[in-house]
Amino acid sequence: MKRRKKARLSRGRRLLEAAKLEKKRISSRIEAIISHLPGMAYECLYNFPLYTLTFVSDGSKELIGYTPEELVGGVNQFQAMVHPDDIEGIERKCAETLELGLIYEHTHRLVMKDGTIKWVWERSRVLEKNPDGTPRLVEGYVFDITRQRELEATELARLEAEAKKAYYDALTGIYNRRFFDENLKRLLKTLSHSGGTLSLMMIDIDFFKIYNDTYGHSEGDNYLKIVAETLSKSIARADDFVARYGGEEFAVVLPNTDEFGARLVAERLLKNIRDLNIPHEKNDAANCVTISIGVITGKTEYTQKTDDYIKRADEMLYISKQNGRNRYTFDNLVG
Repeated sequence: MKRRKKARLSRGRRLLEAAKLEKKRISSRIEAIISHLPGMAYECLYNFPLYTLTFVSDGSKELIGYTPEELVGGVNQFQAMVHPDDIEGIERKCAETLELGLIYEHTHRLVMKDGTIKWVWERSRVLEKNPDGTPRLVEGYVFDITRQRELEATELARLEAEAKKAYYDALTGIYNRRFFDENLKRLLKTLSHSGGTLSLMMIDIDFFKIYNDTYGHSEGDNYLKIVAETLSKSIARADDFVARYGGEEFAVVLPNTDEFGARLVAERLLKNIRDLNIPHEKNDAANCVTISIGVITGKTEYTQKTDDYIKRADEMLYISKQNGRNRYTFDNLVG
């Protein structure tokens, strides 16, 4: 009996030693794998605001310039390396995830040892909890995504440039005919659902061709830019917009604007252009640059088309020109 008991004990010790060796071997493999992973693996105490690091992989040196020895135990607090503008967002995200037992994922910036900035993506989870259920120990990974962010910023800049080319007039910098056509159609559809009111203005610069012949095309281009800028600045509300319709003709779109509001805007545009006091000696309406405006206001209906407004506003513009220019003519769109 004693021999068998002794043999069992001996066998148990051997199995225990073997288990310890296997655990050590597995731990070594895990550490080796972690050390070769891009970015940095870590464990930290959830002791706000310190987040004292208890383990850091060798990737910390490449990621942020600090060795694990410089980070573990709070020698250099990882939280202090977070970009100041991102701290609030991280704290809020932690409260929304880790404190509720959820996975934390967040993109933010870190300040490197040499003072440079890197964008990183971080993912972590609660490893151990306190008796009251709050997080005690957290493990996670941090990856460098600076290059990805740079590429995204480049792509965004490219898309913005393409959008600007597609919807903005190259000379004046304001919206172009394409933007006008697409958005007038969209507004008409949207407003017709609620029976809203839409006002449209077609604007022409008086005797522009004569101005070009008198002062030169270069001055004519400058003149167009100034007029476009003035018209844009004269429109106050966010939903209103000005577009270059073509040549020396512009369009102003005023959603949810009735006759009274449209007339006020028309008067303002006429005055603001006159107040520029740009000399135009061949302008029969005045000795300076002026504009003529056709204004139309209608209660939107789903049966209407954008051409209903454009055509009628053009007719009002024609009347303004026939009556001496430097004025506006108004009408209500009926039916």
